[in-house]
Amino acid sequence: MATPHVAGAFAILALQGPVSGWILARLLGPDAVTNLRYFRFLEKEGLIVARLGFSGELGYELLV
Repeated sequence: MATPHVAGAFAILALQGPVSGWILARLLGPDAVTNLRYFRFLEKEGLIVARLGFSGELGYELLV
């Protein structure tokens, strides 16, 4: 049986789609959306929130 390998200390959740900004604002407050520009990140409530947009869709990445 293979042993699982942990590569890092973070898990990433992608929150994407046309209402992703609305959902993120409801979870973390409106400043998490309005102050976050593309290819930037912020730290809030123990999370790192990034706006990388690697899929071409409006979205955010939450690192926990």
